[in-house]
Amino acid sequence: MGEQAAELKQYTKEVKKNPAQAIVDYRKSQSENVVDLPKRTEEYSTPALEATGEAARTRLDEGSLADTATGEIIAQPTTAEVVDYDAFRTDFEKNNKQVLAEEDGRRIHAHWLRVEADIESHEPVSLELRRGLEIYRQSGQYRSRQELFDAFGLTADDFV
Repeated sequence: MGEQAAELKQYTKEVKKNPAQAIVDYRKSQSENVVDLPKRTEEYSTPALEATGEAARTRLDEGSLADTATGEIIAQPTTAEVVDYDAFRTDFEKNNKQVLAEEDGRRIHAHWLRVEADIESHEPVSLELRRGLEIYRQSGQYRSRQELFDAFGLTADDFV
């Protein structure tokens, strides 16, 4: 018992001298007791997951959008695709001055919501507007405005 009390006294002195080192030493001694868990030998997958992956690959290979005006298949942009934003912006500015003249972010968002609605209802939408919508959807402005519209129950009709 006296031996344990002496060890405890010595340990207390060491901890008081350098508490950080005591913590590191304790963690090192405990890490010897830790063993890695064995790696899984089976891959987790279901037929539904496999079918979903195959459908996604097929969709990307065949293209996912069609220009309703021309019937031309448009490939869905992927993260690997590089967008020449400046060239697109220049062309878009020439043809859509009324949208770009608008400074109210809510009205701009409402414009893009109307474009989305036209695409969903299979109305003719130009390739340029579709591309602009895809770029807008990837922006922080789109996400923040969509959160605002959702939070307050706003629609595109509120900003005509």
